[in-house]
Amino acid sequence: MPLFVITIIASYVVCCAILPISASSADACSGGGKVYGGVDDTVLTIYRNLRGDDDSIIFQFLAFYTQQCNPAYYPFGFLDTYLNDLNNAVESTGNAATAIGQNQALLSNQCGREFGSVLEIVESMDSNLKLLQQQVDASLDLVKCENINKLYVNTVHEAGCTYSVDALAWIFASALVISVCGLIMIMLRASYYPVEYLDMSDEWDLKPDPTRSASKDSTESTMSPSNPNSPEKPTCSANSRYSGSMVRVSSNKKR
Repeated sequence: MPLFVITIIASYVVCCAILPISASSADACSGGGKVYGGVDDTVLTIYRNLRGDDDSIIFQFLAFYTQQCNPAYYPFGFLDTYLNDLNNAVESTGNAATAIGQNQALLSNQCGREFGSVLEIVESMDSNLKLLQQQVDASLDLVKCENINKLYVNTVHEAGCTYSVDALAWIFASALVISVCGLIMIMLRASYYPVEYLDMSDEWDLKPDPTRSASKDSTESTMSPSNPNSPEKPTCSANSRYSGSMVRVSSNKKR
């Protein structure tokens, strides 16, 4: 029984907690923006309330992926600039390596030294720059709008604002049914036990019940004799758990 009562109390607590959670979820998912609305504008509204209006990389990152990849909020412009610089550097080192390799004899005659080591350094630099170029390309592919926005939509729009509504409704309904039915079972638990009616036996002692006047000035004690000639025998009802107990019945006769 204690565990059953604790379960019912927990169900009531769950029902009470789901109501504000559902209201907050509905408010967040409805949003209040004029452009896109919904939870997308709610995210930016929360950020602006916490950090104010700014154009930091964090704001651009949030706005780009929550506002359907709006180019105005593109946060990876520095990577594009860096990639352009790398492309120019790779082109320059490639041209330098080609020029040195094709004119080693001329450079040796003019300068009086060998340029084989210089050519190796330039080729090694060209290889490193190409490696950096590949890494930047991979990074841009990783943070591509389609990849991140798909995760955002699946998590926030579908799981947070669609499936969670059905889940909260089922949880609330289940907890409410458990709590109400459990409370009814506790209130009516006495009716679960069978009731037995026992006839009064002649061996039971019927004694007059002394009564005293309600007045403070009176000290008389009155006796209410039992009526042995009563046509009916009084009966007593007892629960099956107390069927073996001795019962003493006092019968009072009103004046």
